[in-house]
Amino acid sequence: MSESIIALIKQSKDLENQGDMAQAWKCLRQAQELALDEKDAHTQAQVLLQMAHLEYFLSHYPQAVEYAQEALGLARPETPEIVRAWLILGNCASLNDYAEAEACYRKAVDLARQFG
Repeated sequence: MSESIIALIKQSKDLENQGDMAQAWKCLRQAQELALDEKDAHTQAQVLLQMAHLEYFLSHYPQAVEYAQEALGLARPETPEIVRAWLILGNCASLNDYAEAEACYRKAVDLARQFG
């Protein structure tokens, strides 16, 4: 992942912590454009997961699920990103389907154990 994408993700997190969601989102869109230019699926997954996190924080659950699912398809196997995607999916599911949430959380825990 390029330094510019890392910096944009960090800046987005900082802006989110400051409550400036519009600017946080703008940074993530820039990071997404750069990740698409790099044509690295794993980098794209990392940006998508941060987008999913922000959407979840904003209570935009369907969009958070969409980004997390897309990230699952792009992330390298046996990486923390896979676990993070399952956690986001579990968080979103926990709002109305405890069985689905439990399945997502179990998947995240099982994968985390496998990866050490």
